Formats: sequence, structure tokens, C-alpha cells
Amino acid sequence: MGKKLLFLFLMGFLSCKKSKINISDSSLKLTFSQQTIAIDKVDSVVVTLAQQGKTDLVTERLNKLGNTYFLEYTATKNVDNIISISIFSTEDSQSRRKYVLTKENFNGNEIVAAPIIVKHDKWIPYILLLDKVRGVELMVSERQEHPLVELSISKTKDWDYIYLNRLSLTMLNEVVDTETWETSGNFKGKISNTHTFSSYSERIKNKLWHKSDVLFILMNTLTGEECLFYYIYNQRY
Repeated sequence: MGKKLLFLFLMGFLSCKKSKINISDSSLKLTFSQQTIAIDKVDSVVVTLAQQGKTDLVTERLNKLGNTYFLEYTATKNVDNIISISIFSTEDSQSRRKYVLTKENFNGNEIVAAPIIVKHDKWIPYILLLDKVRGVELMVSERQEHPLVELSISKTKDWDYIYLNRLSLTMLNEVVDTETWETSGNFKGKISNTHTFSSYSERIKNKLWHKSDVLFILMNTLTGEECLFYYIYNQRY
């Protein structure tokens, strides 16, 4: 009986040891330091992968160990390329951030530094504003020279009006520039817009601004129900 228990114990121990995550076997390491964004604010990290012989992209979540997020080698052994890396973090009580790095090539064993808050960092920071009750999420670029706006709207409610204003200000609250997206229709699912704010993004590249605000209204004009976001932030770079 004693020998049988010892055998089962050893088998269990070896099984646990074999399944233990080994960072040295990872194909992608995302490293954090005092110069990067704080790792303790990070909620999750995901990569979008292009697999050999497949047209559909695959999303994989990275594991965390110490000051590193990493992707196990088995997740990328049949991968042609890493399309992008996305870091989701909680910035404050009102908003989250999504930092996106687009990869042009993948050598199978990479170490990537987490975002540094400087103007020419390759990571693009996006502001995420969420209304959980109504199932609405707005994503706009923190860097105003990037015009992308994305909306994710639950299909459980009807919405027919969108208003989004972006405003740049000086330290003295003087208006530097502004642009508005206003449209009517039937809005559900995912909506991407890179056109409306493209001219504004080009103009703001050559102007000095210190803070910006985002005013967003999604409305059902028949019932009067609305989803409202108002967010103001200081330039961080």
C-alpha cells in the first residue's frame, strides 16, 4: 500500500513539473521596467497571429511572470507572423488604455519592450471608454495625429444618432483645434471610422496642445435614451 501511494505521489509530482510554464521556452517576451508603463496597471496582453496555411487570424493571451508577459513556444510553432500585440490597462476610474504595436516581421524568438510614453514610440495608445449597462465601448487614439475611431455597440438596443467631438486646448484652455463626427443611421456591432478625423489629425501634427477632451453621445431619438461619455486628459508626451 505504501509503495502504491509513493508511486502515485511521484507521478503527480512529475506531471505538475512537466506542465509548469517555462519562460525560457517562450517565443515572445514582453518586458516591463521603470521606463515603461507600469506592469501593475496591466489587465491583459494578447497577440494576433497569422498561422501557416490559414486565412483566419488567431488571438492568443500572454502569461505573466515577474516583470514579463510571454507567449509559450507551442502557440507560435506554426505561425508565419505576429500581426499585432495589444496591451490592455486600467488608467484611471473613468478609462482604460489599449496600447497596440504592429509587427512587420517575426523571427520566432523576440524580446519586445513595453510602451514608453514618448511621442515617437512605436506603440500607439488608445483611450477606451465603456458603458457596461448599455453595452457600448468607444476607442479613440490618445495621440490626436491618429484619426481612428472605433465603436463596439451591443445588438440588444436600438441607436440611431452618433455625435463625437474632439477638442484640443492649451494650458490656458484656449481652443487649438476641433472636429466633429455627427451622423444618423442604425448602429449595432463594430463601427470603424478613419475618415472624419483625418484632416484634424493632419492639422494637429503642427500645433502645440496640452490637453484634449472627448465628448461622445449615442442616442435613440425616439425614446430619448442616450449613452454619454465626456473625458478630458493631459498630453503625456
